[in-house]
Amino acid sequence: MPCTTIMANNTTTEFVPSSIRNKRRNRRRLVLCDVVVFGIVAVAVVLKNSRTTDAFLLPNQLKNPSTYTTGQRTSLFMSTKSTNTTTAIPFFTNPKESRASTEFVRDNVESISNDIDDDGTDASVFPSLLKLASMHCASQALNTAVRLKIPDILDNDKLSVQEVASAIEARFAENSGADEDEELPLPCNRDALFRTLRLLTTIDVIKEELASDQESVSLSASATESSFRFSLTPLGRSLRTPSEEDKPSMASCVLHWMEEPLWDSWLELPDYIAEGGVEDKNDTLLPFERANGAVSSDEFYNQDDNPESLKNANEFVRLIHNHELEAVVTGFDWSIYGGHRLVDVAGNNGKLAEAITDHEPSLDCSCLDLKSVIDAIPEGQEPQNVKLIPGNVLDPNTIPDCEVLLMKHFCDRCMWFDDQTVEILRSCKTVLERSGEHESAPAVRRRIVIADAVLPDCGKASSQNKNELPLYLDAMYMLVGRERQRTRSEWKALAQASGLKLAGVVDTGVPSCSLIVLELWPKLSP
Repeated sequence: MPCTTIMANNTTTEFVPSSIRNKRRNRRRLVLCDVVVFGIVAVAVVLKNSRTTDAFLLPNQLKNPSTYTTGQRTSLFMSTKSTNTTTAIPFFTNPKESRASTEFVRDNVESISNDIDDDGTDASVFPSLLKLASMHCASQALNTAVRLKIPDILDNDKLSVQEVASAIEARFAENSGADEDEELPLPCNRDALFRTLRLLTTIDVIKEELASDQESVSLSASATESSFRFSLTPLGRSLRTPSEEDKPSMASCVLHWMEEPLWDSWLELPDYIAEGGVEDKNDTLLPFERANGAVSSDEFYNQDDNPESLKNANEFVRLIHNHELEAVVTGFDWSIYGGHRLVDVAGNNGKLAEAITDHEPSLDCSCLDLKSVIDAIPEGQEPQNVKLIPGNVLDPNTIPDCEVLLMKHFCDRCMWFDDQTVEILRSCKTVLERSGEHESAPAVRRRIVIADAVLPDCGKASSQNKNELPLYLDAMYMLVGRERQRTRSEWKALAQASGLKLAGVVDTGVPSCSLIVLELWPKLSP
């Protein structure tokens, strides 16, 4: 099955000199500095426009309220860390000035109305932009939770920060193999853990709730932390380590995509775009190679150099494969072909055809592939109730008669040029036409079912339509050099060029595996 990380390419493998890498690293640092400066300026504007003067209290003012004076406030970026502890700054208003919050709301509403630009741009877009720019916070928090095995720690329990921290400490002590008389690992940073757990509640991975025996208001950071219990949502429970050893974990997606080699590839995308992907002795073509010292994804993911990375990548591929297999089996009504013939083209070991037969036993299923592939199936691992047929899809004479042809990830752009794909579809069309030559009134429509990714057409992609995931996945393919996936319109154009009709596209819920249904045009009556 095609994979986001294990794709062959013909790019160079020359290593980038250290001077070039240092220059790029400095450019990235300048970009990060610009981001920080932008954030500070933005916060300064917000603080300047705010009319309340008591939203933040300094630590020494908490100890001695009489020292508090109107107009005094601490910076959002001021460190409150002492030599031993971290003091939290509570957010509350001075009760002696009860009108402050009302005036703040009124003044800021007026400020927003005055901030409407001539082109109609509303200042309210600022929070939306901040949310978009900080989406990586959720991704990295998820990565942190998976790497610390927090879903396994929480499991079906409701635990406090202290309990989760103790479990993390125990796990690290166990993994370190330290004896009782040896120095134990450093204690868990409970403040960072608490803040990360709360961040995970915003993406529906973890649920927080107040303990029944605790007060909801406290000025003490430690008291606040101990007041809450954290548990997993259904989404969070899917990230636990599977009980069956051979079952891939849902966490493999997080571990694979958030790992530095792929994560750092995004930092190279601006140069990759701006330079047109031009390759010379100092540059490599792909973002992944640019970020990893001219090492391609094929070279990086191997057992000798990066076994843990390879393990996560392979688990992710297995996870996707399992979901795609289920999508093909249940996403199409195979019962309409009960008692008829199905051929899985390039079906490898026939396991997909076997799964379809198990789901609809009345189907007569065959698996077609090259003779070398068929002969390589280990003895005793042949599919049940499926005929194995050696053949070539470009030669319709080697394909048996059937009412439906199935191809899973066989017509992908990374495998064939468009004109070659047209030849494959024409060969399949010949088989379907030949299969119905002796039928006076065919009982079913003869069809081709293609299991592959389908991107939304231009102008139709949006979060409201809930069709953005295929575009996300396609962007990951871009980093490692895989060809762009096709849109619905492009699949329709391929069908028309092959003399076929696009009957429909079935969204299976798996972004890498929709079902493109092609069929013969109806014959005109004489």
